[in-house]
Parts: sequence; C-alpha cells; structure tokens
Amino acid sequence: ELNDVDEIEYLTEWNPNILEFTEVRNINNAVIPGFNGSDFDESNVRNGVLGLEWEGSNAFAADVSPGDVLYDVCFSVVGLGGDSPVRINTSSDRVTLVNSGRNLGVFPSNCAVRVRQPEAVRVSISDNRGVPDDVVGVNVPAGNFVDVTSLQFPLGWEPAGLEFINVQNIHPLF
Repeated sequence: ELNDVDEIEYLTEWNPNILEFTEVRNINNAVIPGFNGSDFDESNVRNGVLGLEWEGSNAFAADVSPGDVLYDVCFSVVGLGGDSPVRINTSSDRVTLVNSGRNLGVFPSNCAVRVRQPEAVRVSISDNRGVPDDVVGVNVPAGNFVDVTSLQFPLGWEPAGLEFINVQNIHPLF
C-alpha cells in the first residue's frame, strides 16, 4: 500500500512489430486525483514506448492500495505470431512521497502477449499429362482459405516445354 504519493513516472515498453498501441482507457482518477490522459506521453508509441508522468501536490496526493487498477493500455495485434513482452522500464522510474523526495521506484509485474500465428493458406498445383500440341490444364486448389483479404504468389513453369494460354474456372468469389 502506498499513501501520499505525489509523483509517478515510468515508461511502458512492448514490441511494436507484434502490438500496435491503440489507447489508454479506464484511467482511475478516483485513486490518483487529477490523473488523466494528459499524463501520458504517446509521442513514441510507434516505437513501442508509452510514457507516464503524473505529479500531484500536498492537497492532491494519491493513496494506492494493492490491486488498484490505475489504467488499461490497449493494443491491436499487427504481427503474425510470437510474443511481445509488455514491461515497465525501471531504469527511469520515479515514485515519490509527499515531502520526502525519496524515490521508492517501481517493482513491476510484467507480462507478455502471445500471438498465435494463424494456419497458413494452403495452395497446391495438380499434376497433368499431355503430348505435344495438347492443351493441358493444372488445377490450383486452396485450403484454409478463411477471412483472407488478398493473395499473391508466383506460378512458374518450364517455358521450353509449356506455353501459357490462359486462366479459366476462377472461383466466383474472385
């Protein structure tokens, strides 16, 4: 439990290749008087860093009990898989009490966000046979084609043995 806190300052960090900062919400100004969105520095969130700097006064010191939620940091998942630690950088932390000026520091309980990579779209090419001057086709079936917004891949063949004529039988959703 902390009573008479008059200053809180630290950085929250994450992997911006996996998580994209969206907002800080549910700021608990009932626990920390005067605490609001302007206490957060969002200038470096594209690089995975959110700053917090709150300063009270003798009249507006904070009393923080164990388990009090101060705020929520929200992210969108932008990576295809992997873990992103979400951690408080303690190298620049500062928590002081009214009239003491002594830095109590932050003892963080950090976490990680695990992003499960979706199963890949499967594309295969069927076999076919022909003799010179035959027109042969190859089917290109897909699997696990769910919520796909775009698809691009090269399709190659030996030009000494095959000549491209056209694409046909395209699925009606394309």
